[in-house]
Amino acid sequence: MSHDHHHGEEHFDHNIEKKPQNKIVWAIWNGMFLLFYPVLAAFSLLMIVLMFISSTLSRVVFWIASLFKKGE
Repeated sequence: MSHDHHHGEEHFDHNIEKKPQNKIVWAIWNGMFLLFYPVLAAFSLLMIVLMFISSTLSRVVFWIASLFKKGE
């Protein structure tokens, strides 16, 4: 019976040992989220800018092509 109780204590000590590791994981997880949102915002902004540039570029190319056709 006494041996079982000792084993229980050992298990409890092991849990205490594990806790700081979980805190580190939480810190990394929170850090990832803190970094993730600005990166996501920057990425979405970049996508909007790229879409705008590509649409403008296609318009410019179309305009240049129409100018060349007029020139002919």
